[in-house]
Amino acid sequence: MIDFLVKIGQFNKAEELYNILLGQTSDKDEKQHYYNQLGFLHSNHGDYDKAFWYYKKALEIEQKTVPSIHPLLAAAYDNMAFVYDST
Repeated sequence: MIDFLVKIGQFNKAEELYNILLGQTSDKDEKQHYYNQLGFLHSNHGDYDKAFWYYKKALEIEQKTVPSIHPLLAAAYDNMAFVYDST
C-alpha cells in the first residue's frame, strides 16, 4: 500500500504510514527497513538532510545486527554517499 501511495504522489501519506509502522515495531530488521524507506522518500524529494538522517539511523541498526562484510552495510553506505554527493 505504501508503494502505491508513493507511485500516485502521496508522499506525505506514505511518510506518515512509515512513521506509524516504525513506532509500532520493536523488531530491528523492520526498523532498519522503515528507516531506509523513509530515507529513500526524502532523497527522492530532494530533502537530503532528512534522507541522510534516516539512512544513518538504518546504518546504526545494521552495524549492530549484521557482520561487517554484509551487503546491507554496503548498501547503507552507498545510500549515504548518494545523498552526500547530491548536496
